[in-house]
Amino acid sequence: YFTTAMEKTLFTFDPRCGKLLLVMIKKRLLNDTLGSYFLFGPRGTGKTTWLQERFPDAVRISLLDSAIKRDLRAYPERLIEYIGPLVDGKTVIIDEGLTAISASAFQSCTNLTTINIPNSVKSIGNYAFASCSKLTDITICSSSAMSAVASLCKSNAEMNLTFDIEDVNTSEFYDNDNIASLTFTSKVKRISSAAFYQCKGLKTVTFAEGIETLAGQTFQYCTGLTSVVIPNSLTTLGGRDFQGCSNLESVTLGSGLTAVYDYTFADCSNLTSIVIPRGVEYVKNSAFYNCGLTSVTFESGSNLFEIGGYAFAKNSNLTSISLPSGLVRLRSYAFQDCGITSVVIPANVTIIGKGCFLATDAANDKIQTITILGNKDGWYVGESSESTAAEAESALSASDMESVNLIAVMKNFRNYHIIKEPVE
Repeated sequence: YFTTAMEKTLFTFDPRCGKLLLVMIKKRLLNDTLGSYFLFGPRGTGKTTWLQERFPDAVRISLLDSAIKRDLRAYPERLIEYIGPLVDGKTVIIDEGLTAISASAFQSCTNLTTINIPNSVKSIGNYAFASCSKLTDITICSSSAMSAVASLCKSNAEMNLTFDIEDVNTSEFYDNDNIASLTFTSKVKRISSAAFYQCKGLKTVTFAEGIETLAGQTFQYCTGLTSVVIPNSLTTLGGRDFQGCSNLESVTLGSGLTAVYDYTFADCSNLTSIVIPRGVEYVKNSAFYNCGLTSVTFESGSNLFEIGGYAFAKNSNLTSISLPSGLVRLRSYAFQDCGITSVVIPANVTIIGKGCFLATDAANDKIQTITILGNKDGWYVGESSESTAAEAESALSASDMESVNLIAVMKNFRNYHIIKEPVE
């Protein structure tokens, strides 16, 4: 035979067929990675061999040993006896099949840095990870681990958590400043309301494609966050999910969203620009209220139907806006207290809500030019957005809808809506 850096080639005689066979053995290109990970594969592919070569000094607990498996099933607290030699180690691998981690199992393992809790674990005893002062990287594959990990997060700083469960349904991490990073694998579909509310030390959040729902207030007031990328798989933002993330500078919204809900990014004072994906039909009330926006872009072919009340209000550095052609409703105060001086209203718009482009204080009104596209007949002023022409406070002529005159109408009727008579 002969070898190269990447493969071994040899000839062997197969007595079953009486032929000389050419066999090429490829070099394994598998390397271990930092932190927790799974090693998956069918039997006989070399997983155990690779582990033995890569970690020759590791303490090994094999659940294929039926005696060990029976022992731990009957007395899970004995795990501490098996892992005792790991006190001075740096990594613990808990193999699939373990159902319980007993009380004080890892207590005072002061050099333990990483642990992976598999989905087979159904219970974790008190003080299981107590005084593990260097344990900062944890992968959670079992919902039963939430309480124990949250308790550790209260004592250890700069915690990095990876979730690999379908429903991250927890309030255990509420208001915890020691969590530095969160990673959600493709297995995660939903994160519950207020799950990581006011985790001020949180710096990074990473979502894999697969996440579908943030249930509301999920990362509200996480003031350490600076950027977030919403995957295309996510379809629901429950409202206030990132409100008050005052250091959030960059947001990328995924193509799966159909709405940006109430207060989702309100009070993100360092957020200067946003691109609204074409699939978004509604930007709900106060979605981007009181941010630092200087640029709002609607993707080409936007399906936007409605901009809600106060949706972009109090973005004083927002001086221009290009509204998508399919827009139908502009709700009250949508751009109140912005710096917009000129705007074009698309032909499909039927409601311009009260105070839509005006300032709270009339002396600070910035708008100078409004251009109405399409037919300028059939407009009127209504006290309610549901008002009909018959209930109009004032019918507006085509001349009233010209730019300068329309601005005068808006200012004279600051607390009224401008509505277009629907076509029968």
